[in-house]
Order: sequence, then C-alpha cells, then structure tokens
Amino acid sequence: MKAVRVEKFGGSELLRYGNEPRPSVGEGEVLIKITAIGVGRVDVSARKGHYGPLSEPGFIPGIEAAGEVITLGKNTPSEWLGKKVFARLFKGGYAEEIAVPFSALVEIPMELTEIQAVAFGVNALVASFSLDVAHLAKGDRLLIRGATGGIGSVAAILANAEGIATTASLKTDSKKINLQNIGMQHFLRDDDLDSKTAPYNAILDLVLGSGLDPYVNLLAERGHYIIAGGAAGSPDNDFGMSFLMRVHKSLNLHVFSLNTFSDSEINVRMIQIFKLIIQHSLSAPVYEIFPLQDAAKAHDLLDSGNVFGKIILVN
Repeated sequence: MKAVRVEKFGGSELLRYGNEPRPSVGEGEVLIKITAIGVGRVDVSARKGHYGPLSEPGFIPGIEAAGEVITLGKNTPSEWLGKKVFARLFKGGYAEEIAVPFSALVEIPMELTEIQAVAFGVNALVASFSLDVAHLAKGDRLLIRGATGGIGSVAAILANAEGIATTASLKTDSKKINLQNIGMQHFLRDDDLDSKTAPYNAILDLVLGSGLDPYVNLLAERGHYIIAGGAAGSPDNDFGMSFLMRVHKSLNLHVFSLNTFSDSEINVRMIQIFKLIIQHSLSAPVYEIFPLQDAAKAHDLLDSGNVFGKIILVN
C-alpha cells in the first residue's frame, strides 16, 4: 500500500510518500480501506517534533480517517464488515489502509460522506465536549476566541444549531466573511475589548497567550471560561489572578482535553454529532482537498495561516 511517513523531524519536504507493508489485523481489530483523512495542527506539530506522544521520527501521521471496513480480526463482531466508518487514531492515518481496534470506530450514517465526517471529525468532538462544560442553554451567550480555526468554526456551527447566541472574537476582519458564510452574526474586535462590558455566559478560548484579563472581564456572573487550545502559546504566569480578583462573580475556569474521555463516551458523542449534522443539514467548511501524495502541500497550506476550514487528504 501507499502511505506518507515522517522520516525526520523538520519541514514538509521530509514527508515521504511511498510503499509500505499492508497492516496486519490483530485480535479485536479491523482493516479500513481509507477514503478521507483529516489534516490538522497536531500533524504539523508531530512532523516538526513538537508533539510529545510521537517523540521519535519514522511514523505515519494522521489522527482521524474515514473509509470502509474490508477485513476483520479475530473476535471482531462480524457486523463491522463492509461498514463506512470514522476512526480516531493515535497515528497512521496518512495511508491507503490502517488496522485499528473496532472500539475506535463510529459508523457513518448513509446520509453523510466520508469527507463530511472527517470535516467535522475530531474538531467537532473537542468543540462539543468543550461546550458541555459551560452548560449553555438556548439563548445563552457564547464568545469564541479562535473562531476562524478548525475547532472554533465547528464550535460556532454546533452552538448556533442549538440556539446559542454566538460571537466571534476577531483580531482583524480578514476572515469575517468566512464566519458569516457559516452563520456567524456577532463579532467582537480585540481592539474594542476595553470598551465592552456585554456579559457572556461562556468563553471558549482556543488562542490563549498573554493578556487574558479583558476577556475574563466579559464573563457574566457564574460564567465559564474554557481553555481548549493555545494557538498563541501559554498565558501570563499570573493569569489566574483575573479570576481571583472577580471572586464576587463566582467565575469558573476549565482546562479541556479530549484525552480524558473514554472510547465509549467519544463514540456516543460522535453518533450524536452525526445526528445533529443530519437534523440541521449542517456543513463544516472544507478549505481544500489533496490526494494523499500531496500531503506536503497540505502541510504547507496549513502552515501558511490562510486556511479557513478543514484540509483533507483523499485516496
């Protein structure tokens, strides 16, 4: 089979497309013929050697893929054979085939394509579980820092579908039209923060970095601040003082990682997300689709910072 391997840490030119042995299928596993593969920041970080779980080069990247189950391992339920599935992976997605435990699979409904499933994929899982933390109801107000990114844009789509009043925090207006195209109607410029006092029930922060106090000031009483990313790096060492100085407002600070959820919890949530997509005819933005052999081009595009929506590789 064909696959893309990170032979050495560094630039995208070190992604090698070539022949690999077909995966062997172990007990409780299935072999998937991959159709669509999500390209994300984790893949780029892993290629550069900045992703702790993959500390040595020589691996096939890719943490999410979709395709058809073509072979079953021993003690794998027979009903998985021939199903169209979405798979969460530790690595190995940049390939034509992959062997994974059936516990990591979710069947893709017939109404959705593999590309649609991957377009939401892991981003939707992070977004959905993060929004749960805030216990938002219809009509509540949510501010998203990083709404133009993969997780942020999907979070906006899911929140709007649930009737949550969602606002995007923007540094510039360069991608405002993209957000409007996915249904975003409310915007807050970062340079207007000091003049704003509108209370938000929750803030989903995918940016982090320094200077969080003006954002914390926008929270309503008993509001929730959820950190689910850090595109701008770590916060100031004393950023917790922003919450302590507002103790009279009973604010809540949450730090989120998908790694704290079990396979069964994640599978149930992905099924719910697929149902929501179908019920509301939702569509996650796909920026560009590349053939697997052009994985380096996909990484270069993601590195450029000019992307809105998912980049997908296909076989």
